[in-house]
Amino acid sequence: MDSDTNSSHGKEPECPEIIIDVENAKPAQRCSECCIYMVPKKLREVKKEAYTPKLISIGPVHHNKELNHMDHHNKNEVDNKKEQENMESLKLRYFNEFFCRRTWKGQKEFANIIIKNEENIRRCYAEEISLPGKEDFVFVKMILLDSIFIIELFLRTASRSGYEKDDYILSKPWLEEGIKHDLILLENQLPFFILEQLYHHIGVFPEDRSSFLELACKYFFGEKKFSIVNKVKHFTDLQRYFYYSPKLKSSNNIIAHLYSATKLDTAGLNFKKWKEEPSEVEDRRLLDIQIENPDPLKIFPCFNCSSLLHCLPCLKCFWCLKRMQTSLVIPPFEINHGTEHIFRNIMALEQCHYPKEAYICNYIVLLDFLINTRDDAELLVDKKIIVHSLGSNKEVAKMVNKLGKEILEKNSCYLQLAKNLNEHYENWWNKNIASLKTVYFRDIWRGSATFVGIIVLLVTVGTWKLETLLNIYIVQQSWTRGLKFQVRKENQADKVLLDIQVEKPNLSEIFPRFNCSWLLHCLPCLKCFWCLDYLQTRLVVPRFVINHGTEDLFRNLMALEQCHYPFEAYICNYIVLLDFLINTREDAELLVEKKIIAHSLGSYKAVAQMVNKLSQEIVEKNSCYHDVAKDLNEHYGNWWNKNIASLRTVYFRDVWRGTATFVGIVVLFDECERSVKNQGSRGESVEVATSSQEATHKKAMCEAFDWKLKSHARLSSS
Repeated sequence: MDSDTNSSHGKEPECPEIIIDVENAKPAQRCSECCIYMVPKKLREVKKEAYTPKLISIGPVHHNKELNHMDHHNKNEVDNKKEQENMESLKLRYFNEFFCRRTWKGQKEFANIIIKNEENIRRCYAEEISLPGKEDFVFVKMILLDSIFIIELFLRTASRSGYEKDDYILSKPWLEEGIKHDLILLENQLPFFILEQLYHHIGVFPEDRSSFLELACKYFFGEKKFSIVNKVKHFTDLQRYFYYSPKLKSSNNIIAHLYSATKLDTAGLNFKKWKEEPSEVEDRRLLDIQIENPDPLKIFPCFNCSSLLHCLPCLKCFWCLKRMQTSLVIPPFEINHGTEHIFRNIMALEQCHYPKEAYICNYIVLLDFLINTRDDAELLVDKKIIVHSLGSNKEVAKMVNKLGKEILEKNSCYLQLAKNLNEHYENWWNKNIASLKTVYFRDIWRGSATFVGIIVLLVTVGTWKLETLLNIYIVQQSWTRGLKFQVRKENQADKVLLDIQVEKPNLSEIFPRFNCSWLLHCLPCLKCFWCLDYLQTRLVVPRFVINHGTEDLFRNLMALEQCHYPFEAYICNYIVLLDFLINTREDAELLVEKKIIAHSLGSYKAVAQMVNKLSQEIVEKNSCYHDVAKDLNEHYGNWWNKNIASLRTVYFRDVWRGTATFVGIVVLFDECERSVKNQGSRGESVEVATSSQEATHKKAMCEAFDWKLKSHARLSSS
């Protein structure tokens, strides 16, 4: 009745009590101490395994995750969890030995340090991370155990000579690298300040002991030295500071477009690897990318000598020409199978904690613009800007392109750099030089052919003018040459599979131009001459028979070496060497044609894929093929060998292309001979004309003289 009355008078109903309780609502602002985050869902979905520890869990995020909460059908997750449970027992062993050997202080004193800083430690973790309660000191025990394990591991690694043989971790390189990888993950972190306080509380070190920061840098980066200006928050942050340069400043905008590396290269941009000079005091990091553009080129782009030096590398000895190039100076970027995971976690940290100073994200996005295809990656690899062990340049391109996925930029520290590069490519002169270089001056031999073609054209035009003016006709000469190409089968000696050698004749080491490999490739008939066949640099490789069971056999041999023979991993060395040699299907096809590889896998591509996959997750401490690789790199880096290789590829790839090249050379000599003969004929004709004129003149003089004598005789007689 009351409700009817209220509605009839038009009164609005009133809420009798508060519907939403905001008493326990969390503040909208992030805590200033927060620095450890859960990886955003969008980034995790791109590659989940990059953010999840495989061997050891540190901190609360992945602490004590039960198997029943996991997908038991995912065997990898189950195996990883079992491995982490084994590592928990190893933590306890390190924990016990730390208090027995490192310090006379008890566990309680170290626990009290954590209790005093517990609130500060909790504030370092993002709110979405579920932390253990304060009851039973579960959180304190977890932080204490993980912290002591890390400190003991770092101390053992710093003085590894006393522990390397017997230590469970240091005696297994694959385990050591796996733990090092897990300690970098963003969700697997402890606050750096609590590790420092516990380390300084040990109290038995000499006064000149290293700080914990120096100890951590030595563990992750070896003997590489770099300065850190700001305070480190955790190990992921430490990795960021290793690549980050304090000189970088963000702009107010992002890069919208940038031309690829191959396009910039054709436009005359010189990609240059930064080389550390002994006299250079400046601290140079990976992200320090600079463009060097001499002042004269800003006004007169036509003075750019990049294309000239590309076609004629011998001119690089002239400093003035070498100086007149626009160069993009990039520090070398070393890529291995763990690089992607490291950079994904650093980029996740920047997305969460440094959104306006995301310099690593800016760097990867810049690389993503430069590398679009396998050719772009190959260019940077050839310039030694990228050094990788991924198996192929295509894998490098795929990795870089995937790294930039789901990355959001607020600004970029490379905006001005990208603007300068785009202006360089869009310059009218550079664009036209780019097309000229691509078509006619791609290498020294194509440039030489273009140059010779111009000479032939000028000679032909000159000959035509001479023939027209002097009316001299020359009978054409015919040239005929025959070339015989034959294949010689080589028999391999009976060798052990791993016995790979480089055979270099002594004369070829002193005079690389005496290497007759290219000549014998063009004229196989000359192989009958033993002296020429001897003057070749050979890579002698025993035959490798591959079938469908080979991969499983070698994987087990390599697993044995990783566990039991870490410093004598010769099978692993062999597979890694093959991985470097075989990047593409063409590489596998070459070795099959040389009968170095005999397979029944069905295709060359399958051979290349098998070899590339075999070396994944393999850790090498040393290599028995170091000298072989060094000799091969020196052979390839030789200027003569590289240009002979391009000559062979462009003009002597097969018998028909070689014949066409030979005919072109013959025609050139024919034209030159004709020009010389034309010049001689012209001289002879001029000489004949002159002599006939002189004879006529003499005859006329004689006749005039006779006429005068006869006239004088008549006058005398009269």
